[in-house]
Amino acid sequence: MRKIIYRSILFLFIFLQVTIMYINSASQVNAATFTTGYTTMTNSRFSYLGAVASTVTGGAKNVTIKTSAHSDNDTGNLFPGDAVCFSNLSSNGCNSNTTYTVGQVLNASSFNVSTGITGGLVADDRVVASQSSRLAISFTPTDVTGVTNLRVYVPAATTNNADGIPDAGKFDANTLGTDITATGVLSISGGSATITNASATYTTTTLGGSKYHNILVPVGTLAAGTQYTFTIGHASTVKDRFINPSPSGTSHTRGVGDKMVITIQTEDASANIIDKADTGITPNDGVFVSAYVPTSVTWTISSVAASQSKCGTTTSIATTADNTSGVTVPYGTIFNSETFFNAAHTHTVTTNAGGGYVLQVTEDGALKKDGSSPSIADGTCDGSCSTTTAAAWATATNNGFGYTLAGTNAAFSNPNYKVFDSTGFQTIASNTSTISGDTVDVCYRLSVDGTQQAGLYYNKLTYQAYPRF
Repeated sequence: MRKIIYRSILFLFIFLQVTIMYINSASQVNAATFTTGYTTMTNSRFSYLGAVASTVTGGAKNVTIKTSAHSDNDTGNLFPGDAVCFSNLSSNGCNSNTTYTVGQVLNASSFNVSTGITGGLVADDRVVASQSSRLAISFTPTDVTGVTNLRVYVPAATTNNADGIPDAGKFDANTLGTDITATGVLSISGGSATITNASATYTTTTLGGSKYHNILVPVGTLAAGTQYTFTIGHASTVKDRFINPSPSGTSHTRGVGDKMVITIQTEDASANIIDKADTGITPNDGVFVSAYVPTSVTWTISSVAASQSKCGTTTSIATTADNTSGVTVPYGTIFNSETFFNAAHTHTVTTNAGGGYVLQVTEDGALKKDGSSPSIADGTCDGSCSTTTAAAWATATNNGFGYTLAGTNAAFSNPNYKVFDSTGFQTIASNTSTISGDTVDVCYRLSVDGTQQAGLYYNKLTYQAYPRF
């Protein structure tokens, strides 16, 4: 009796083993391996998934993140200009459906956003900066007999794998699954291959204890030995792409990628695998490249010779701007009164400041004998100019000392003149963007009364040029 029982058990054991082997291999009848098979990502940068460390009041901009026990525990993969949002643990998607722009990464555990945060945040709210990618899976079939479908398995989180929030070490489908039949979500190139988008399906499947996004699409005739590229993800609609994983685990080392496997296979009408390849991809941290270019202004003052046409007049004397004489307007001996004496300097300005530059001038007072008294009055041109108002000056018997300007960005120009201001700087030229080699002529005019007391008269002009933002 025992022998009969023993033989029965042995028979059942062998039968079950053979049956299991048959079932497990049924979907891989005559399965081969693609000659080539690999996957590329249009963007292989990790998504960012951290957590808020402490309460952030509504309207505030600075956020501090937790530094342990999360997918991202520092700001190493969060860059200025990134789109970021915040999500509480009890809901999917971004709080108030609002995204913000990262302004500055302040340090390894804090950053700020460009606008105040609506409603504030509490500890453990998620910090999310999603990266999306189109997956381009290239393959070269070995056997095309009976092929009717393409199937792709993409690693998925066990839960919440299509909620639009990155998953640690896994891809999130966002709306790709629900829009799988839409034009442009799936495509194929190479040879004359076609796919039937309208019949594509999306599900999630558990294989070997792991969850996968499972995409199946009917495919037209393939040719053995021809390379094809099957692309998942819409070219312009970001929500119809996979969201890239954030780093797996809770202690990611920056610069170390996560190895992942995406499987592509061809199948016949009975779901038997014809060709198959496990392709490897390795998302990694983004590399932030920065270089600071300081704001600068290059500014020179150049001399102008006599008998030159400047500001609509002809210079009477030469000015200097050199190491021997310095920067001067040497009118010299004035033999003729009630006569215009014209001179000029040329200013050249280059700046990389986004707001351009400002060029200004002031004087330490009127031209004074021996720097004291009496003085040659600045005058009022032909009666109505001042330090702030430009007006005509065409009559040499209207004595004084003033200036006019020439240049694209000059504050005013001939025939109008102003007198120099001793109480503060007056703007003589400016622009509102970066500029190279902008020139401004400052043309001086002097006319002396016939009764002006003899002696050496002088004053000092001070110019300044500065960038603005």
